[in-house]
Amino acid sequence: MDVAFLDQAHAGAKFIEHTLAIADFMVGLEINCRERGDIKLLHERDILATAPERTQKSREPLRLVLPGLSNKMGVSWVIADGLFGPGLSGRHCRIFLARS
Repeated sequence: MDVAFLDQAHAGAKFIEHTLAIADFMVGLEINCRERGDIKLLHERDILATAPERTQKSREPLRLVLPGLSNKMGVSWVIADGLFGPGLSGRHCRIFLARS
């Protein structure tokens, strides 16, 4: 992965590490699905294209609101790092949000 676009002065080491971990996970998932051959991986853009219009136009379409969580952890939402759906040919697939 080319990380030259990341400006070291503005992006901390944790941000870069986090971004690389997400990329590593998604690339590994893609490679494993291709190697199996019977699993088609739906990508974030394809899944969001079928989402409700409100979600498609949202500034943060991967924001997941978690009712009641703020009482326990001080937050009520999380923004996922990725969205994907592995599925067997001819069957429905399950959609997953990834957060590292």
